[in-house]
Amino acid sequence: MSTHLCKPRYHGRMSARNESLRAWLWEQLRVHEWTRADFARAVGIDPAQVSRWMNGKDRPSRDSAIRIARLFDVHPNYVLELAGYETVPDVPIDLSDPLISFAAINQHRLTSAQKRAMIEMAKQFLGMEESKGE
Repeated sequence: MSTHLCKPRYHGRMSARNESLRAWLWEQLRVHEWTRADFARAVGIDPAQVSRWMNGKDRPSRDSAIRIARLFDVHPNYVLELAGYETVPDVPIDLSDPLISFAAINQHRLTSAQKRAMIEMAKQFLGMEESKGE
């Protein structure tokens, strides 16, 4: 892969988190001696999208952030946090109920209303909600 890299250009006001993501991505490209095109190919996206990330005009999608983490052998939560997303909870491997495992792994995709409903159902199931009218 090519060793030629463009210098990062910082345009506009960026959050510290976006600056951290950009700096981290530039460092990864430097260490791996990749161009943005090399990186785009490795992640499986359009090089123009990488340019938008590197110039601070966009951030990786949640799925792209996870692919980037796998590519550079770091925990997905590290890249998700740099990209400004909520991190994915570490789920114990021994969860035996596939529905519970699925809900725990995908909880970040739930709406606030869905999360509240699940919490209320869990409280009722565990007998944590006060009985009404008794």
